[in-house]
Amino acid sequence: GLSHQYASPIFLETYYAFHRLDFKPLFGHDFQTEVIRLLQEPNIFLRGVALRLRAMDRIVSNNDITGAQKDLEQSRDYLQRAAATSHPGAAHALISLWTF
Repeated sequence: GLSHQYASPIFLETYYAFHRLDFKPLFGHDFQTEVIRLLQEPNIFLRGVALRLRAMDRIVSNNDITGAQKDLEQSRDYLQRAAATSHPGAAHALISLWTF
C-alpha cells in the first residue's frame, strides 16, 4: 500500500540535495530509499521526478550516461502523462545536455 505521500516533489528534491551534500537523511528518509519507494507507487508525477533526480545522481556519482539517459526518457514520459507543466521540460533539457 501507500506508506506516505506528498503532493509536491519538494521533499524528494530536498532528500536529493541532502544526499549530494552527504548530510544525514531527513526525517529518516534517504534519497535512494525514496526513489525505490516512489518507483513502486502509482503516482506517475512523483515517479517522473524521482527518475529525473536519479539520472542526475547517476551522472554526478558514477558518470553513468547510459543509465541516466534511460531514466530521463522514462521520466519525460511519466511527466508528460501526468500533464506536469514544467518538469517534462527539465527532463528534456537534461537529455539534450547528456546526449552526445
